Amino acid sequence: KLYELPGCLTSAAKTFNFTFTVGPTENPNSSSTARLWVLDSGGNNPDPKVLYDTFPSEVVQSYRDLSQAGNLAPSALGLAYFHIPLPEYAGLDPVSGVNGLFEAALKGNKVPFPFNYEPFTSLVRWLGKDKVVGSSKLNSGLFDEMKKQENILATFCGHDHHSDAVF
Repeated sequence: KLYELPGCLTSAAKTFNFTFTVGPTENPNSSSTARLWVLDSGGNNPDPKVLYDTFPSEVVQSYRDLSQAGNLAPSALGLAYFHIPLPEYAGLDPVSGVNGLFEAALKGNKVPFPFNYEPFTSLVRWLGKDKVVGSSKLNSGLFDEMKKQENILATFCGHDHHSDAVF
């Protein structure tokens, strides 16, 4: 079992929706610790119009409740990790790296006609519609809640295997 491996920092966690504090001492403080949020964004959705699952409302509510409870260890910054990107990632220009999902879709014949042929492919790029991410078509509201709580500095995800981008 994953949680029983040696060195597991979260042996008490039994799901992929949890948070914990990491730091250099046993007594967390706001100048040298990080709060890690590990959230389950789901997987493939059976509805082809949705494509991928999104965070259930219970996850968003639990994040809100924990953030507002006031009993979390202090931390200098919050970092959130999940699998499927938030819809808000779409359309962003990478600060570093490459957003390669559109190019991969072109090579895999997944871009619908006529947008898979010139001049339409260039038009897609010119309009910025090539800046796609493999996110759900449903918006859970988690990003808005993170902005409201102001306790997460950065999010990290890994669903899109054709991109290596920092947004």
